[in-house]
Amino acid sequence: MRLTKMTSRHIFRFMLYCVILSVTVIAEVSFEVVTGTMSIGGYIILTCQVHGEKVLDKKETRQWSKGTHDELLCYNGRINNPKKYKENVLQGNKFSLKIYNVTKEDVNVVYQCRYGFDAASKFIKENKQDRWLSLRSEKDVITFGGAIILTCVVNGISTIDSDVTRQWSMGNDDQLLSYNGRINNRRKYEETVLPWNEFSLKIVNVTEADVNVTYRCRYGFETATHVIKITDDNYICKCNK
Repeated sequence: MRLTKMTSRHIFRFMLYCVILSVTVIAEVSFEVVTGTMSIGGYIILTCQVHGEKVLDKKETRQWSKGTHDELLCYNGRINNPKKYKENVLQGNKFSLKIYNVTKEDVNVVYQCRYGFDAASKFIKENKQDRWLSLRSEKDVITFGGAIILTCVVNGISTIDSDVTRQWSMGNDDQLLSYNGRINNRRKYEETVLPWNEFSLKIVNVTEADVNVTYRCRYGFETATHVIKITDDNYICKCNK
């Protein structure tokens, strides 16, 4: 059997086919944590970068998942819990996932991002901070009909983080007075976020129901308490004479 000799045209086609195969690019995905501190009550931002592409292809699927069971958190921007997660497609070849109000279930676990058939994963470990709260009353003298100001100090941080929950409550039944500035009775209470690491609660038109009771401030999962006690020496009554 005689083999047909390859012509120059056949050789050129074969070489062109080889070149096309050799320039096929497989995207490589990398994973980074943008937020420096993974603390309870705070937030985490995870960023996925697709190497080999200048701009993300809208036709390719994007996914975020976590845990050993690969729990799906986000698929092409569709979030399973919008109050907990938010995805952003960034400029260039990156997309990110923001995790709000971090709890124990959100840390010490593996997260995974996917772009098409490529994936990257990272173990997110909690950073324990030396953070604690202290609560004080700004006035030593209590005036019935006047006001009391309680100040909560978050020791161990420099500035109050707006993404961390703040709460005020009182009494044995832990009655909620304020949640992130949302007051249950605006004629009675007022919350103020102060400079640096403090926030306060103002109680107006003080009555007997406001004293001899425990008040609580919360920042994330930390709590501090203070009892406003009334004695014969520390109160003034604005009584009608």
